[in-house]
Amino acid sequence: MAATGAVNKAIWLKGLVAELSLVELESTLRCDSQSTIHLIKNQRFYERTKHIDVSFHFIRDVVEERSIKVEKVITNDKIADMLTKRVSLAKFAHCKDLAGVCIY
Repeated sequence: MAATGAVNKAIWLKGLVAELSLVELESTLRCDSQSTIHLIKNQRFYERTKHIDVSFHFIRDVVEERSIKVEKVITNDKIADMLTKRVSLAKFAHCKDLAGVCIY
């Protein structure tokens, strides 16, 4: 469900950028769930999975059109951790650097 929301927002932002005639950047969906990535990228997993809804089909279509790329993000590089979990100061600094945030 989170991947579907992210893809919807990415498509909306791509449309906004195109409407403003700005340089279009490549969109990448970063996901930490290897099984979700396999479901999105491989048709054969659909046949063996019970609980697939329309959202996976939507994401898969967008990925096949090459509008959005899907990548695996490793645990140490999940930027959202600094906002959603209790992390050490070193992990917070690492996430802050990954996000490109400067604190003066």
